[in-house]
Amino acid sequence: MAGLTHRQTEILNIVRASGRFALPALTAELRRNYPFLNQEHASRLAHAYGTRASKLLGGAKSMADLGESFGATLTAAEIRYLMASEWALTAEDIVWRRSKLGLRLSAAEIAAIDDWITASGARPENPLREAGARS
Repeated sequence: MAGLTHRQTEILNIVRASGRFALPALTAELRRNYPFLNQEHASRLAHAYGTRASKLLGGAKSMADLGESFGATLTAAEIRYLMASEWALTAEDIVWRRSKLGLRLSAAEIAAIDDWITASGARPENPLREAGARS
């Protein structure tokens, strides 16, 4: 690269490989493919999930397709994804262990997530058995 020392070029390549330069492009791609997402939502999903964000969003054509909104851009679709792909079982798992959205959600909003999980029947009776643990 013109004007850069060999060491600067190496550092730049390492930073690029880490994905730091890819996030703005990924955010833009999410906004193109899912035009109903605002900048904040697309950016948060890109940072949290990288290219897996498209799997989470699936064939959604509108915010309504993502299901209930719980605040701080967290939707039922994301909760379903976290439960299916990242073993999240409770609101605490979702807002503190898988993200730090608990910093932006009220106690009532966090309680609503647990209520939704219970009402949806998405919580397994015995998560260790479902994960293949011996009984």
